[in-house]
Amino acid sequence: MIINSLIAFPQYRQDWAKQFGGDKADYAYTGIQDSEGRFVFAGKVVKKQTDTWVLVTDSKGNEIWGKTYEDSYISGANQIIETSDGNYMLAGFVQKKKRDRNLNGYLMKISKQGKPLWQKRFGGDFEDVLTDVVETADGGFVAVGYSFSNPDEEKSFWVISVEKSGNLKKEIQFGDTDEDCANAVIRTSDGNFIAGGYAFSGAGKNMRLIKFTQDCEVLWDMPSEYEDIREIHDLIELNDSSVVAVGTERVKGFDYDGFMLRFKNNGDTISSRKFGYGAWDEITCCAKTFDGNLVFGGFEKAGSDFSDFWMRKVSYEGKELYFDTYRRSSIDFPEAIFEASDNGIILTGHTWHIEQGWDYAVLKYKDANKTDVRFRKPEPLIATTPTSKFEIKACITSFTEPLRADVIVNGIIQVADAYSSFSMSESDCMFPVITEIKLKPGLNKVTVAVKDKRGNIVTSDRTVYYIPSSEMSW
Repeated sequence: MIINSLIAFPQYRQDWAKQFGGDKADYAYTGIQDSEGRFVFAGKVVKKQTDTWVLVTDSKGNEIWGKTYEDSYISGANQIIETSDGNYMLAGFVQKKKRDRNLNGYLMKISKQGKPLWQKRFGGDFEDVLTDVVETADGGFVAVGYSFSNPDEEKSFWVISVEKSGNLKKEIQFGDTDEDCANAVIRTSDGNFIAGGYAFSGAGKNMRLIKFTQDCEVLWDMPSEYEDIREIHDLIELNDSSVVAVGTERVKGFDYDGFMLRFKNNGDTISSRKFGYGAWDEITCCAKTFDGNLVFGGFEKAGSDFSDFWMRKVSYEGKELYFDTYRRSSIDFPEAIFEASDNGIILTGHTWHIEQGWDYAVLKYKDANKTDVRFRKPEPLIATTPTSKFEIKACITSFTEPLRADVIVNGIIQVADAYSSFSMSESDCMFPVITEIKLKPGLNKVTVAVKDKRGNIVTSDRTVYYIPSSEMSW
């Protein structure tokens, strides 16, 4: 298996894991990194009532702010996105009053500080839920979910299109089986939309894919002919305009596998692959990575009461590149995965432990191959020297050989393309830089700047005070 051949040089390693929540039940269903580099998670918190909860952290997982929205008896967020005007959009469900039996889908726009800007409810008189939302080219929104407005009819695959202000433009429902639901939606490069989910009938739960315009005009509808259980959980468009759908299918009995289906923009299948090594494996979410591959989030359950987060990296063709399981004595369900700005991976969902109940769970993987540069001389951030010539030593760590390394003193390159200064005499360093620089009297800022083959520029700084011996007093 490919995983084993890569174990000696893993691309990722677990960086940190955190839980958030109180003494009640807290569930995370979605997460993103915003344009300011902050991690933003959303879901629900269950106390005397159920409220939407949004949590914002820094890149280390330290909480910046968290807010519950308590203006309803029941509410929760299934998706959060950053909008083009610098705010957040939530999609989920809301029941205004305890005696009000109507559960509606909602869109709520909030500021970066969590202040509600507007909220709109959608649906009929019984049960309607929005599961995902994307922004349109004109600043409006398309959201999907399921509609069960009439209890005498069946649950329907539900699509709504709204204006920038949240006013409904158009909606459409698909419901030709016993139960239909849309779990995910993406905006495609041709300006249209693809939604995925399932259609349940007596023959089983079959995956369903529908492509449509912003005005809810159906371009194609691809129901599955799978004879058991097969459900799409997430979608993503690739750089070649093909689309990958991920989800879960039942093999037999209680044996479930994750699956990956890749298809053209017109719905024609390109390839498919299953993933599963335990008794119960599911893929719940997916994301693209900087190097042109995919990461999947999921969980496995093998013969115990517990389930474990896992993260899997694959190529577009489904070739497995990396796999890791986060094991602990708890029940873990991942709901969202994304690549952070440092090329690490964030996996979020909820976790249950007998002593703590349900909490938000966030697992951060670090890119073990990310280029890094660290000074070895001078080692402290600030150093002094009585001579104008000063030797520096720095160590570059990189998965591939750096393109170049410059030594910059006071904003001016003194050693251009310090590649020639690489010395392999430092056996415990992959790519050492050892060179001599010239300092001016007083404060000097010394920088080593490295450009790697990904195009990333990584720097490290030191401050060196050159105090001529003639000016020293003893």
